[in-house]
Amino acid sequence: MSDDARRDGAAGLSAGALGRAILERGLLPFVRESTLWPVGLVLLAHAWAILAPLMLFAARDGKPLAAALLVLAALPTLAALRWEWRERGRPAVLFAVAAATWLGSAVAALAAGHYEVL
Repeated sequence: MSDDARRDGAAGLSAGALGRAILERGLLPFVRESTLWPVGLVLLAHAWAILAPLMLFAARDGKPLAAALLVLAALPTLAALRWEWRERGRPAVLFAVAAATWLGSAVAALAAGHYEVL
């Protein structure tokens, strides 16, 4: 396949098809393949490390930038959940991953605020 054909094919992808490709090739293998579970857990911990301070700064300090970044982080989550609902007709594995990410981040933010780590 030539470089021009690849570019034309990539340019022809709709946003929905691109999002589906990212989910199916980027996120779902970490759930389906048991050998990738440790890597998935490390990625989940990194998400906690990023989202927890943002939650704490937005809630405790009222930082508008932190709140805006949280909204920006929530948009792909909502898009992935919408995709899963349309594909499967019910909440499934992406819902569980999203719940673990956001709830874990909230718990980490509460702990950081309680123990005055941040």
